[in-house]
Amino acid sequence: MSFKNKTIIITGGASGIGKATVEKFCHLGANVVIADLSDHGQQLSDSLNTAGHKTLFLKINVASEDENKALIEKTLQHFGGLDIIFANAGIAQDGSIDQLDFAHWKRLIDINLSAIYLLDKYAIEYWLKENKAGVIVNCGSIHSWVGKSGLTAYSASKKGGG
Repeated sequence: MSFKNKTIIITGGASGIGKATVEKFCHLGANVVIADLSDHGQQLSDSLNTAGHKTLFLKINVASEDENKALIEKTLQHFGGLDIIFANAGIAQDGSIDQLDFAHWKRLIDINLSAIYLLDKYAIEYWLKENKAGVIVNCGSIHSWVGKSGLTAYSASKKGGG
């Protein structure tokens, strides 16, 4: 399968599942935006570009509405379009509910769930404005279906977004 001339945004693209997805789409010919808070994303982008792939690293706090808007705008400016989004960014740091403070709960929900809403919203707005079709992949977790002690907020956030 070829993704030549297709552009994909991958949040959480600097490591783990996101990094593997970035590399796969590059090898399939896609233009790839690596969206991550980690500076490892720049190193990955540089390495892939040196190898002849087309990538762009954008440092982003996925829980920020303004940064999600800018992510879409910068992708469009750099690659001229957007075809696919993979909302993959997430954190799993959690704890038992009796030990979990609200600030930690809110941070995890914002990163794992609200960020999906924001990326999907602004990608869909672009596709509707341009009368284009697009593809959305929102990364969930087995823990949205199978409970595990100590993953209260994580399980709730992944069930909501996946």
